[in-house]
Amino acid sequence: MIDEGELGVRLTVNRTAMRPDGEWEDGITWDELQAIKREIGYGDYYAIEVYPKDADLVDLANMRHLWVPAEDLPYGWFRQSAQEPQRKGLK
Repeated sequence: MIDEGELGVRLTVNRTAMRPDGEWEDGITWDELQAIKREIGYGDYYAIEVYPKDADLVDLANMRHLWVPAEDLPYGWFRQSAQEPQRKGLK
């Protein structure tokens, strides 16, 4: 599912396969999430997966959510070329 909003896009990913015991298949890997993000057109964008505070935890279904922000992130993994200045740490 893709949910577009003012702050960006939320991607909801889940498996559709069932286990023999009738429960949903589990275990979506990081590589699978990255591939899905790429395959639906967001390969050139950062996405964020949020791990909430315990008090805000909702774990009712086998779903993973990625948020693709509308603006570039000021942090992340960046490859550097020889011409780019090095990014500084905190302050």
